[in-house]
Amino acid sequence: MKPKSKEFFEYLEKPRSVRTLLCLLRAENKGLDELLRDIGGSKSTGMARIDELVRLGLVFKKASQTEKRKMLYCLNEKGKRLAEQIQKTIDSID
Repeated sequence: MKPKSKEFFEYLEKPRSVRTLLCLLRAENKGLDELLRDIGGSKSTGMARIDELVRLGLVFKKASQTEKRKMLYCLNEKGKRLAEQIQKTIDSID
């Protein structure tokens, strides 16, 4: 495995990793508190998973255009493709 793919695989083995990816896929301008609530579990675990996705180059952080002091975490194109593939795999089980 390549280093990045190995890192991503290790990420997927962690608690709340898949849920974090799928919540980010559906986030649509949700702030950090809303996103962490959707992810569930402890806030520190949710933040750790988001930070890991940032380090993997799959998520970026930006300021909200409509609300002061609101930060948004968004999947980039590669992150969206990966999350969509995971969602398709889950959907195919039904």
